Order: sequence, then structure tokens, then C-alpha cells
Amino acid sequence: MPSLGLVDKRIFGLSDSYSVFVSAAGQRQLSPEDAGRRLFGPVASGGLAAGVVLRNGGRLHLGAASRPEYATPECGSVPDLVVHDKAGERILEGMLAEAGQRLREEGDAGDISVFKISADPAGSSYGCQEDYLVARRGEFGRLADVLIPFCSVDPHDGASAVGRLRDLVASGARGLKLHPSLQAFAPNERSVYPLYEAAADVGVPIVFHTGQTGIGAGLPGGRGIKLRYSDPMLIDDVAADFPTLSIVLAHPSVPWQDAAISIATHKANVMIDLSGWSPKYFPPQLVQAANGRLKHKVMFGSDYPLITPDRWLGEFDALDIKADVRQLILKDNAARLLGL
Repeated sequence: MPSLGLVDKRIFGLSDSYSVFVSAAGQRQLSPEDAGRRLFGPVASGGLAAGVVLRNGGRLHLGAASRPEYATPECGSVPDLVVHDKAGERILEGMLAEAGQRLREEGDAGDISVFKISADPAGSSYGCQEDYLVARRGEFGRLADVLIPFCSVDPHDGASAVGRLRDLVASGARGLKLHPSLQAFAPNERSVYPLYEAAADVGVPIVFHTGQTGIGAGLPGGRGIKLRYSDPMLIDDVAADFPTLSIVLAHPSVPWQDAAISIATHKANVMIDLSGWSPKYFPPQLVQAANGRLKHKVMFGSDYPLITPDRWLGEFDALDIKADVRQLILKDNAARLLGL
């Protein structure tokens, strides 16, 4: 089998999610989110809401919907990986015993339980995924029969980020993804404009995360993540200043959905993707716009592995979307954007 640009040395790692709930016969039952925060309380206190890096190089983190997550360190062999993964289980077991004791002391009788890669009481399941290291200068185009590579760079890196983007596009990357809230930058900062100019020059779209994020949700200070950076109105400036740059507003942009619709209506170079949200929770005005004036500017997107394509498509089928619009959203609009 050809190498496809994969690096020679294989690095292994696992990131495990845990569902948490409290069962108490005849007593108040905590929500999964509250149960996760109770379990993770000692870690999330004292300004450590983002989680902690452990002595073994692993990481404990309270993720979206207050689900505890444990990531192993990078390992050079499968046996080492198994050892570190088991260490994570032992850590969670210790936290579980401490959380149970705290619940009893606080008068919340009941049993707190965690399930690794399982389903929570609401029926949401969390699987596992495998990431492959690909050489930075790998021939991404040779992977294009199974994926269309997008890349990301740090917008704070200035000229270095511009050069990295050009190198990655030359290697076959077909788009750039930026997350203003996680990367802590305002999209309309002039210092980032050379990066947009480079993207427009090499002809790749930029996908901007917009709206709220599940990362840090429910934690003190939201893990320090500032939602205002993901207000789509900041991206309106970029769309106006770079009219040849294709821009995708990722996700339903709650709480700024109306703003995102207005921008996509006003700017010919702006589109919206529907990833990150279960279709049954789409804001009604987004469904209405996608079914009408924005039918050529809205695209499919799931949020795998948290939302699988099968689940997304099943819930999308239940929406009142016209048959011809479904084809546009599920295929044609993205194909036009990417020049397929």
C-alpha cells in the first residue's frame, strides 16, 4: 500500500469520553451535566476549568455537555498505550469514589456512575475515532479519493501562518478552518488580514466557527473561552474587505442566527454550514431561509463523532425541506464551493 505521505513513525493515543449520571431511588436525580460537574469538581476548581495535564503526560478535561474526558499521552507502542489508558480508568475510579462521598455529605443520596464510550440517559452515544499523522508536506491530493483535506494555522503567527497556509495548499489542502473563540482572536483584526489575503490568492475557502461552543460549556468562566469572538458580524467585515474570498459560517450561529442569515443574504461570498447541531434543534428562521432565499448557500455538515452522519440525515429528513433544496444542501452547494 502506498504511504500516502504518512509519517514513518506511528504515534498512538486514545481520548476517552465518559457518560455520568446519578441514580437515587426516591431521591432527586441529578442531570448528566450536573453529575459531570460534581465528579470533576476538584479538577475544575482553582482556575483549572480547562482540565489538567497529568504527570504521565495525559490530560483530564471536562468536555462538551460536562462529559469527563481522559486523553492518554502520545505513546510509541500499543502496550504503552494500554497501560496509560488503564491509568486513566483508575484515575476516574478514584474521582468517582470521592464524588460519591461528597454527594453523601451534601445530602444528595444516590449512586454516581460513569460509563466509558457509552450512552447517557438521554440516549446520546459517544464513540472513538482514530487520527493519523500526515507529513506536513505530504501529498494530500493522493488522499482525495476518501477526503478533501482542510488545514488550520494559528492566526497569531503572522507571516509564519501565511507561509504555512501556502505550503499546505501547495501540498493539496483545499480549505482553511479557523475557530475565533478557541484561538482567541477577533476575525476582523487587521493583523490577521494577510492570512485572508493569502487564502483568497491561492483560492481556498475559510470556514469560521460561529456562535456558541460546547467546549468549556458549564465550567467556571467557560474555560476562559470568549464567545464574542465568534459573532458572525465580525466576519461580515472580512467578507466586505475580501470580496473574492469564499467564507463559510460554520454551525447555526446561536445566539446570532439572524445576523448570520443577513450576512449570507447580503454577501455573495458567504455561505452557511449546518454542522455541530442536531437538525431537530435548528432555529426555525434558519430552516426557513435554507428552504428559500438561501437555498444555494447552505450546506450539510454533521459533527462526527458526537453527531453521526446517519443521525443527522435521519433528523434532517424530518424537516420540512423541499426536495430540490435537499439536493442543494446535501451535495450541490458544497460541490460548487469546492469546484468539484
